[in-house]
Amino acid sequence: MRSLVRSLLLATSLFTLASCAEKTSLPVEGNSQSMTQEGYKRYGVESGIIVYEKTGYQTGTETVYFDQWGMREARYDDSEITAEGETVKTNQLILLDGEWTYNIDLNTKEGTKLKNSSYAEIAEQSGSKDMATLGESMLQSLGGKKTGTEVIAGKECDVWLLESLGSVNCIWNSIPLKTEVTLGDIQVSGIATSVQEGGPISEDKFKVPAGITLSEENQMFDPETLQEMEDSMPLEEEMQPE
Repeated sequence: MRSLVRSLLLATSLFTLASCAEKTSLPVEGNSQSMTQEGYKRYGVESGIIVYEKTGYQTGTETVYFDQWGMREARYDDSEITAEGETVKTNQLILLDGEWTYNIDLNTKEGTKLKNSSYAEIAEQSGSKDMATLGESMLQSLGGKKTGTEVIAGKECDVWLLESLGSVNCIWNSIPLKTEVTLGDIQVSGIATSVQEGGPISEDKFKVPAGITLSEENQMFDPETLQEMEDSMPLEEEMQPE
């Protein structure tokens, strides 16, 4: 089970590889405001606040604030993973500002920022800057199948099964309100318990907190890193509870 904990932590640990530098201001080029003005959208809802409950091997809550059609988003994750008596706690902020993503550990006051250029590539290939309208085709390209509908927190969602990823997702306006992932006997799920649509959101929710030390990375993952992640993942028999 220790290998499971290490694997679940691998993705977040990759964000701390670069050298540190004191930077807390958000870049202007490629930010959410400029991209929204250009017509980019991630969601079919302009703004909102969603609270999720996590159950299974990861337990806790996640609160998501977004505006500008999802081009600006802040995810506050307060959860923990427990296995073989070991508990790994997460107090994390993932801040999306257009093409820029900030991954911040609120306990250690350290984090990273990186630029994601995939929006322009997707827009060029699809001919649309409205990612919300491309959601179904993206899910289908992953082998997803729409199996019905379900009401989550008062919102009717489309239920999508992605067998290749071992997941079931309930999607509302391109926003997942329920996600269940199964790997062998291990299940992690997150379900929205509250959805507040529209209304202003405090600017403080979208700011990098004071005192955070950020390091900058050039890309999400290079091929070597992706291979290391794949090699480190436990085999199915390793994930069986003892």
